[in-house]
Amino acid sequence: MHLNAYLRQGENLSLWVGRRSPNKQIAPNKLDNLVAGGIGNEHGVRETLLKEGEEEASVPASVMSQAISAGAVSYRMETALGIRDDVLFVFDLEMPADFVPKNRDGELVHFELMPVSTVLERIRETSDFKFNVNLVILDFAVRHGLLRPDDPEYLDVATGLHRPLD
Repeated sequence: MHLNAYLRQGENLSLWVGRRSPNKQIAPNKLDNLVAGGIGNEHGVRETLLKEGEEEASVPASVMSQAISAGAVSYRMETALGIRDDVLFVFDLEMPADFVPKNRDGELVHFELMPVSTVLERIRETSDFKFNVNLVILDFAVRHGLLRPDDPEYLDVATGLHRPLD
């Protein structure tokens, strides 16, 4: 489950981005969504969203409950253990202008509100983001018209994010 937490400032959109702890086993120091987490046993997607929002960014349940389910991103990757299929449930949440995230569980060590244009540029030109976070943000960009059909990578991105898993 991943949350695109964004702020609308006139015509411009910015995304809240977190930096993962250097102590994380997977993707230390990489940039991440404001809120993300695996769905634990006996926990539903919405319950996990609320729990992770509080732990990772101190988002009050009253705000987090306004998150909108925006679909799912699916991907396949090769790991040391073999091929892995994964599905990420995606949510969007327009944040209040006065919101300032604070981490409670130590997974994220820094937060930054970045213009979406900067985020997309970093996705295109660097490996700053955790490997699957790129997919979630690109999905956000397609759905919000930030990546358009006349962009050279549009069709690959728009179709590649929603492949059926075997």
